Amino acid sequence: ADADAELEATQFGRYFPSFAWVLRDFALDLVDEYGAPLTPDEYLERSLRPQVGFDDVTAERNRIRDMLSTFFCERKCFTLVRPLADEAQLQEIDKVPLSELRGEFREQLDELKDYLYFQHLRPKVVNNVALNGSSFIGLAEQYINAIASGGVPTITSAWQEVMHHECEGALRESLDKYDEEFSR
Repeated sequence: ADADAELEATQFGRYFPSFAWVLRDFALDLVDEYGAPLTPDEYLERSLRPQVGFDDVTAERNRIRDMLSTFFCERKCFTLVRPLADEAQLQEIDKVPLSELRGEFREQLDELKDYLYFQHLRPKVVNNVALNGSSFIGLAEQYINAIASGGVPTITSAWQEVMHHECEGALRESLDKYDEEFSR
């Protein structure tokens, strides 16, 4: 049973969306231990490597790193500089027009928006079927209920439940249309 659950968990990567890690106010130099430059994606991958240690905190952090690596096969990192230099303005950033934010921040934000909206915006597909809004919500609810009850969502059973509800809805809609047409 544990082996089945583990196999099911590793298959989540096929169904999960890409993972975009956005680091705002990023001020670190992106270099490795030898001073060689790193890309933001290389920084992310290094951050997901297991850390050495046997204490509970390290074990939990490594578990989270492992889950992120397993569940999200496609990962991307975006670093955004601090949008404003003035601390007082930063406290009320929602009142500052976009045009007054640092140019480097706006360029990085444009790169992030391009990635999210134009390169990776695609319908959710399960078993080669693109989900509509109600089936996507149904699948999300199945996952949430499984996680909230302390379990691991099972893709196949969640998908079957969603399809069962979709079919029931289509049947009700068809019967209503039938009754409407024949009651004239």
